[in-house]
Amino acid sequence: MLRSGTLCIDEGTLIKGDDSQRSKAIRGLQARNKLLATGTPISNYVNQIFWLMWWCLGDSSLRFPYSYDGGLPAFEVDFCVLEYTYGHEGSETAHRREKRKVLPQITNVSRFWRLSAAAMIRRRKRDFGEPIVPCTLKTVSAPMGVARRELYEKWLSKSTFASFFTWKYPDHALVASGQIERFAAACGQLTKLEYATTAPEAATDREWPGLAGLEHSNWTPKNMKTLELILQHVQAGEKILVGSDLIETGRWLCDRLKEKGVRAGHIVEERNGKPATVNPKKRAVVMRDFRHGSLQVLLCAIPAIRLGHDLDTASVVVVDGLVFSYEMFDQFIARAHRLSSRKPVTVYVMLTKGSLDEKKWTLLSAKAAAADLALDGQLMDEREEPISLEQVLKDLQAKGVPLTGEEIAEAELRAAWENTTTVIPLVPHRKPLPPIQPLQETEQLELFAA
Repeated sequence: MLRSGTLCIDEGTLIKGDDSQRSKAIRGLQARNKLLATGTPISNYVNQIFWLMWWCLGDSSLRFPYSYDGGLPAFEVDFCVLEYTYGHEGSETAHRREKRKVLPQITNVSRFWRLSAAAMIRRRKRDFGEPIVPCTLKTVSAPMGVARRELYEKWLSKSTFASFFTWKYPDHALVASGQIERFAAACGQLTKLEYATTAPEAATDREWPGLAGLEHSNWTPKNMKTLELILQHVQAGEKILVGSDLIETGRWLCDRLKEKGVRAGHIVEERNGKPATVNPKKRAVVMRDFRHGSLQVLLCAIPAIRLGHDLDTASVVVVDGLVFSYEMFDQFIARAHRLSSRKPVTVYVMLTKGSLDEKKWTLLSAKAAAADLALDGQLMDEREEPISLEQVLKDLQAKGVPLTGEEIAEAELRAAWENTTTVIPLVPHRKPLPPIQPLQETEQLELFAA
């Protein structure tokens, strides 16, 4: 082993898992000097930093008095806020702790900060003394499409999903026990809502009889607004990075942009009859063309490039489909907003009114500052609950999908797109790019009239 040398690990957050093969393999690597780098040592829960600190500071050492075996539970007792569930009232276990739950809160903040501060060099972009271009976040709200609202309302129904699950998995234990609705979020109901919200045409199981007569169309107001924003920035000579929670979204948007003469590329291919992200070698070719070549727009799934890619030539980021993970969302934006970025970066978050989009955005916004507060030795003023997919689904069902009168027929949007014959003029990459003027904090943009 490298006992007399130095071992450096980048993207250290990838070893935070207790049982992952990568984490276990890295723990076995020893060296006299260890250096670990990561942009998000804590994304939601303070115990996510345990294995990072254990590897860097040593097992049961003076700097980190927690052992490989049994150290993690002790660390959680010292610094995590724990919630215990007791047995049923009236039973023999009524006063016995049966389940333990770690909350995304920190306790003993001062002690934790003293433990971590002596071993951590914390640097944000603004701490390097170099001029950094501004990064402006804007939320863009679009109404429901007529067909999408019907599809979304269908999948939001408890009975609809129960019928679908019974049709697809007739022998499943949840069907026999009548517990489908209780575990619907984990069994795929939220996934159905994600497809209905962002890319209905990519949804699977469309042959289910329960969907007879319902239209699956990607020509939604949100997707049309996304295309509109991209075209506006392409005409200004800028490069645009587009991400989604679904890998199929990028391919569909890419095909539409190419119809208008835009040099756009995606990183999706068919593999065994299903869409999948291309291998790293093919992905690197597209990335190089986007950063240094003539490719104007890069479309991809957010998890596919959230780490390890430098796309500093992009001055616009469009998120058409949010992920639940704040870490993924933040790291995706960081692909474009970098120390080497020369142009201000504008981030557009596309939201469909009254849908899962808005719920995701509320949850992500609530988690944005939690990790910074812990690492900076500050107390959290507000109680932050972990994301409960079951509760998300219950909240959406309680809210429902009311008619607003703003709905736009997908057929009208498609016709408007196809009747536009103007081809976007291609701007040479070598031409100086006009900067985006700094904007105010967060703006709400409305969908342009079709």
